[in-house]
Amino acid sequence: MYSCDRRINILILFVNNVFQRQHNINEVKVEFLASEFISKVLEKIHADLMFMIGVYRYHLEFQTKFDKTMVIRMIEYGLSKVREITASGDISDDIMLEFPMPLVVQVERNNNSQDEINAYIKISGCPKSLNFKVPVINMWKYRLEDIIERQWYLLIPYCLMKYRKLLKPDKATEKQKDEFRADMKSIMDKTHELYKDDKISSTFFPPLMKMIILISNHINEKFIHDNEIRKELTQMNSILNPLGSTTIQKYLDQGEEKRAKEIAVDMLKDNKPLNEIVKYTKLTKKAIKELGKEHGLKTKLDHEF
Repeated sequence: MYSCDRRINILILFVNNVFQRQHNINEVKVEFLASEFISKVLEKIHADLMFMIGVYRYHLEFQTKFDKTMVIRMIEYGLSKVREITASGDISDDIMLEFPMPLVVQVERNNNSQDEINAYIKISGCPKSLNFKVPVINMWKYRLEDIIERQWYLLIPYCLMKYRKLLKPDKATEKQKDEFRADMKSIMDKTHELYKDDKISSTFFPPLMKMIILISNHINEKFIHDNEIRKELTQMNSILNPLGSTTIQKYLDQGEEKRAKEIAVDMLKDNKPLNEIVKYTKLTKKAIKELGKEHGLKTKLDHEF
């Protein structure tokens, strides 16, 4: 499967690295699952993110405070998803309690946080128990460079969360303000570089930048109260707003067109039919013809050019 929209590829890269999977970006399908359920006592419970890659289910939770009982909630979320999946099944069949692969991202520093949380499920009278293990990513242990090297691009905005512990409300020094501003600029610049290098897609770049702006604004309003930072963030947010400037949209569209052409060339090399290339890339037949000539390639339906 060829995909011109690479939003989900960021998620696949993250999962492959964290869970040691080998999902092929060009072959697997990503499906986002319902993450809000009604419990048996009519309470609404909500998981941060549940999705499928191929036949595998995953469950991600983002936490600011470390809580070992989080593993119990993960089990509850998992059981809710299992209940949803088995609801339409034949009750005569054996029920397989297959939980999504869990992960907690601890975005705020906590010295009590661990690299994994464990819960042991045991039936009374049985000698064996089942270990429900939840790995934990403690964000403060990783530099921005580490995050990028591991291709954890969706975690980039949370690099700024360390300032919630480093700063005290209304007591930030000039040095701390300068450090925060430099960090904020560095994270934005690195994110933009990843976009220009085609490692972050044009559909993922704006929401990622908006998340950086959102967290930066939170830090500034709660701890720093710097008018210049506030103006910079407001200006950047207006640029990313699709109802504001059309310049950024034109810039992003150029990036998508570049990616579409790359995919078209790959499909031409794979001898894919012309109509299929048009379907996946949204390029015109004339544009594909020019690409074919440029790279010395033909298609199965060359006469349709």
